[in-house]
Amino acid sequence: MCGLAASGVMQADITDSDLYLFLGGTSSVTSVSTSMHDAGSAAASYTLVSGGGNSSVQTTSSGNSSAYAKNDGPSSAGSSTSAGSASGYTSSDSAIGGLGAKGLISTEADAPSTLIIAVEGGYQSQYVYNGVNRIRLGTATNAGWTASDEDFDMYYLGVSAKWEGVSFGLKFINSLDSDLKPTFDPSNSANHEYSEYVVDLNYTLGLIAGPQDSGNWLDATVGYEFIYYPEDTFWNTDMQHKFYAMLKMNSYKWVRPSVTFQSIESGSSLTSGTKRPGFNLLSGEQVIFQVDGGDVVYSTSSVEIGVGYYAKAGLASGYDKGFASRVNKDWYQAGLNIPVSFGDVTVTPSVHYTENDAEFLDEPGFWWGINAQYTF
Repeated sequence: MCGLAASGVMQADITDSDLYLFLGGTSSVTSVSTSMHDAGSAAASYTLVSGGGNSSVQTTSSGNSSAYAKNDGPSSAGSSTSAGSASGYTSSDSAIGGLGAKGLISTEADAPSTLIIAVEGGYQSQYVYNGVNRIRLGTATNAGWTASDEDFDMYYLGVSAKWEGVSFGLKFINSLDSDLKPTFDPSNSANHEYSEYVVDLNYTLGLIAGPQDSGNWLDATVGYEFIYYPEDTFWNTDMQHKFYAMLKMNSYKWVRPSVTFQSIESGSSLTSGTKRPGFNLLSGEQVIFQVDGGDVVYSTSSVEIGVGYYAKAGLASGYDKGFASRVNKDWYQAGLNIPVSFGDVTVTPSVHYTENDAEFLDEPGFWWGINAQYTF
């Protein structure tokens, strides 16, 4: 699921500072994006069940499939988000507490910002989503129908906003190659760029509060993602819809397990101007299990450096109606992000590895990205 979440600061009890996430604030901490499509969820503004002495009304860290953010995050993705991207530094998650607004350790929780806006841009050596290279799957070889085996790098631009549990993200994704041949183009022309416009809207509610001044034991995020394809012969449709729901434990900053269910629906399939009238490739369902975490590892008055990791597994790829027995397979992915923050600017290089069980697609393998983000 391809934004940012409210950052956190340390609680007064220093003995617990190596374990928990922390409430509120605008600290510069980091967050790992795991999907280009993760738009990232805003921190929950209300928690249903108190725990450990917390009030039932609180702001906690919460998020999409990511784990490191500066001031809060924008995606991917990338992307509940989280996108996926495992992209560079899309939007996502929550505060992974630790440092004050200028890199100094704080002993009091600041009041959370009511509105967080971020802009971002980045590059990826592959556009990986749901376990496959997305541009590769929609592009044919010069020989005809068979999907390409090239990597296809890409760039993206995005903007996101978060407010009291509500998160909104808009992202433009474009291939660097401009001579691609869409799989369903009947003319067999190879003069197209691959591009997408991704819109994500989600809401996070705290279900169970964690210990005093820590993140929640359990948050729930529900969201909707819309994708528009300017060149509809890549996927035999001009749009895709995704509905998703996630449960995530946000209390321990180094170990944050989650489970996400996604239902993906294709727009109306092309009936003319296509090699396969009525053919549906994009619809399906999947369950994603993930664990992620991280923290700031170095800080001065002007610079913060963080480390974030994630590992996840998807049961079914989400593209099942067209090539159910060949593409709709389980996939596995892991990644590492190193966000470096300078004031309101965060630059995040990242490296990832993806493996899938699909029969006729080359596995993405290792790929990398870099993301730059400015938070208002």
